[in-house]
Amino acid sequence: MLRQDPRSTRLDSRAARTGRVRAATPRPDQTPLVCLPCPFLDHALEAARKAGAEHIIDARAQDPVEAIRELTKGGAPVSIDALGIAETCVNSVRSLRKRGRHVQIGHTTRAEAGYVPLPIDEILLNELELYGAFGIQGQRYGTMLAMCEAGTLDPGALVSRTVGLDGVTGVLEDMGRYDMTGIVAIDFKLDA
Repeated sequence: MLRQDPRSTRLDSRAARTGRVRAATPRPDQTPLVCLPCPFLDHALEAARKAGAEHIIDARAQDPVEAIRELTKGGAPVSIDALGIAETCVNSVRSLRKRGRHVQIGHTTRAEAGYVPLPIDEILLNELELYGAFGIQGQRYGTMLAMCEAGTLDPGALVSRTVGLDGVTGVLEDMGRYDMTGIVAIDFKLDA
């Protein structure tokens, strides 16, 4: 799906949880990772730094589209939005260079109710591709597990905290407020 030149920059417009996934994913080509974290969460900026983003753009301090276009000398070839709010989705699409690809992996919020107004003329004139992705494809699990076994992929780097089953309600509440980063693991032994 991402079919990109190994020298190209990847733009991740998302919450820090997915940023950790990207940073934990091996990049043998060492393409730069640019994070445009959630524009209203300070902890997402810090999590992006810890996750290994080479460049972090704070959308509150500068126009994120202009910043990406300047940093990438014309726009990113690939962008990903995992937050699902209109602002990050549109900024992600508008940050692409001609013939770029946007991957949407974040569900919309109640405010968007499944609909995000996109810059159709830019998509058409720049021949952009838009993809939706929900989870990893079943046939890719073998490759992923082999990477874990070889030590090139560290799923533990994605876990920000571990809770027992009695802590799940609090985690869901945090998710509803975008008040968390990383992945929360549930350890059933903690309740015993």
